[in-house]
Amino acid sequence: MRNGIGNSNSNKTLNGGSSSLQNGMASRLVSFKFLVDGILIDPLKSNTKAHRFYERLGFVFIEERQFDESICFVYELKRN
Repeated sequence: MRNGIGNSNSNKTLNGGSSSLQNGMASRLVSFKFLVDGILIDPLKSNTKAHRFYERLGFVFIEERQFDESICFVYELKRN
């Protein structure tokens, strides 16, 4: 699934960039009772800082996938 809130590949910063803002908004959506089962994100495979960041937030690695020319890791955070 490629559609969602934000695209982590278009913004590679985790220090207050718009990607961080979008992820915060997405996390709030999941915590509310919207029709959202979870969040999928796709940081670049080479972005190990992002992998650690998302794993600390509770995201679980799903698979490695290629989107156009970018090889990404797909992570998922399911709503409890």
